[in-house]
Amino acid sequence: MKQRQVILDGELAEKARAVVRQVAKALTPASEQFTPEHPDWHGGAPAEFALFLGCLAAATGRAAYKRQAARLAELTVELFPSGAGLGLHGGLSGLAWTIQFLARPPIRLDIDPEGVCAQADDLLLERLQELQNSKAWTDYDLIS
Repeated sequence: MKQRQVILDGELAEKARAVVRQVAKALTPASEQFTPEHPDWHGGAPAEFALFLGCLAAATGRAAYKRQAARLAELTVELFPSGAGLGLHGGLSGLAWTIQFLARPPIRLDIDPEGVCAQADDLLLERLQELQNSKAWTDYDLIS
């Protein structure tokens, strides 16, 4: 794994760490209520918070962040809507990227990340082929 590069130090670094801890503390209770029965978490998706917690787990080593990141990543796969877009932000490409990103230490997923990504690749190719063959095809942006 690539070594992190320190971009802040001293008092500024401590202020930044304090803000990150406050954000995590504020979001954690709400994220724990995110379940298959209650999938709408403040209008967002669990993937974004899974990424946040995964990065926080890597930076701090805290087991609670590791567990919560894994739980939210797995929930993202479980709840991913079949009619979602293809883009990186909230779409199929973003799902695959998130799972692949979180499929490395220190996070332990109880799903097969390679299988999830292979299914995402197959579906992405199928949907792009459908778009290309339709009259609706224009330049398609997988990023937005």
